[in-house]
Amino acid sequence: LVAGHANQISRADLAGMGVARISLGAALARLTHRTIIDAAQAMFDRGDFSPLGNMAPASLVDPMLK
Repeated sequence: LVAGHANQISRADLAGMGVARISLGAALARLTHRTIIDAAQAMFDRGDFSPLGNMAPASLVDPMLK
Protein backbone atom coordinates (compact mmCIF):
# COMPACT_ATOMS: atom_id res chain seq x y z
CA LEU A 1 0.00 0.00 0.00
CA VAL A 2 1.45 3.33 -1.05
CA ALA A 3 0.76 5.53 1.97
CA GLY A 4 2.63 7.48 4.61
CA HIS A 5 6.34 7.64 3.87
CA ALA A 6 5.95 5.05 1.11
CA ASN A 7 4.41 7.74 -1.11
CA GLN A 8 7.92 9.11 -1.58
CA ILE A 9 9.02 5.97 -3.44
CA SER A 10 8.68 6.07 -7.22
CA ARG A 11 6.99 3.37 -9.26
CA ALA A 12 10.36 2.57 -10.84
CA ASP A 13 11.97 2.13 -7.42
CA LEU A 14 9.13 -0.11 -6.27
CA ALA A 15 9.52 -2.21 -9.41
CA GLY A 16 13.25 -2.42 -8.72
CA MET A 17 12.41 -3.88 -5.32
CA GLY A 18 10.33 -6.55 -7.01
CA VAL A 19 6.92 -5.00 -6.45
CA ALA A 20 4.53 -6.19 -9.15
CA ARG A 21 1.31 -4.55 -7.97
CA ILE A 22 0.78 -1.21 -6.23
CA SER A 23 -2.30 -0.67 -4.08
CA LEU A 24 -3.55 2.86 -3.57
CA GLY A 25 -6.31 1.88 -1.18
CA ALA A 26 -8.40 4.99 -0.55
CA ALA A 27 -5.50 7.36 -1.28
CA LEU A 28 -7.03 8.95 -4.39
CA ALA A 29 -10.36 9.44 -2.64
CA ARG A 30 -8.64 11.00 0.37
CA LEU A 31 -6.67 13.31 -1.92
CA THR A 32 -9.95 14.36 -3.52
CA HIS A 33 -11.44 14.96 -0.07
CA ARG A 34 -8.49 17.21 0.85
CA THR A 35 -9.00 19.22 -2.33
CA ILE A 36 -12.72 19.61 -1.59
CA ILE A 37 -12.07 20.63 2.02
CA ASP A 38 -9.41 23.18 1.07
CA ALA A 39 -11.59 24.71 -1.66
CA ALA A 40 -14.65 24.84 0.61
CA GLN A 41 -12.68 26.52 3.40
CA ALA A 42 -11.34 29.11 0.97
CA MET A 43 -14.83 29.86 -0.35
CA PHE A 44 -16.87 29.75 2.86
CA ASP A 45 -14.30 31.10 5.33
CA ARG A 46 -12.54 33.69 3.19
CA GLY A 47 -14.85 34.28 0.23
CA ASP A 48 -12.00 33.18 -2.05
CA PHE A 49 -13.23 31.35 -5.13
CA SER A 50 -9.81 31.09 -6.79
CA PRO A 51 -9.51 27.31 -6.08
CA LEU A 52 -12.20 26.83 -8.72
CA GLY A 53 -9.55 27.84 -11.24
CA ASN A 54 -7.89 24.46 -10.64
CA MET A 55 -10.85 22.42 -11.89
CA ALA A 56 -10.19 19.58 -14.29
CA PRO A 57 -11.66 20.46 -17.67
CA ALA A 58 -14.65 18.51 -18.93
CA SER A 59 -12.50 17.30 -21.83
CA LEU A 60 -10.49 15.23 -19.32
CA VAL A 61 -13.30 14.17 -17.00
CA ASP A 62 -16.08 13.29 -19.44
CA PRO A 63 -14.19 10.47 -21.24
CA MET A 64 -13.55 8.78 -17.88
CA LEU A 65 -17.27 8.72 -17.14
CA LYS A 66 -18.21 6.84 -20.32
